[in-house]
Amino acid sequence: MNTLSSREIEKREIHLSGAGILKGVEAGFLMSLEAEGEFREYSREPVVTDGSEIKCFYYIVEGMLEVTKMNPATQKTHVLASIGKGQCFGEMSFLTGAPASADVAAGENVVVWVIPHEKLRQFIETKNGGVKLGLNIATLLAQRMQENNQRLMGLGSTLQFVSFMLKHSPGHLPEKDFVA
Repeated sequence: MNTLSSREIEKREIHLSGAGILKGVEAGFLMSLEAEGEFREYSREPVVTDGSEIKCFYYIVEGMLEVTKMNPATQKTHVLASIGKGQCFGEMSFLTGAPASADVAAGENVVVWVIPHEKLRQFIETKNGGVKLGLNIATLLAQRMQENNQRLMGLGSTLQFVSFMLKHSPGHLPEKDFVA
């Protein structure tokens, strides 16, 4: 991880954009918000570890990251999402104070803007434009919840199908033959 200097930020013309969670946020508010955080560059390394205390909110400026979760029963890691420019992570911890719920690892040459939760909270509460950002965070969470509900419905349908197939397959043992 490398924290970018103001000179490097200027040279590379790195700024918060009005994309994703910052869509519709006034330009002056974005400039003020940007000054409260810092830009960091990651390359092929972990950014957040599942279960760790996370005290910052992350907004992706450049590059792609992978969100993964290990299944403790199988010890297999599953990709939950690939996220990129304009997307964010750390919002759940920002709202609940809970530890990270997944691993987040950077691809190559990823730039994220990072702000401590407390600074972001104060900024939203005291600055004009904070309401729009707060609404965008709530919208993002609602969209993610909807996506997860759809995934669960798909898994439920799959489980019902597998259960049906097992019950109707040759050699199926009636439930009374199972020992509890």
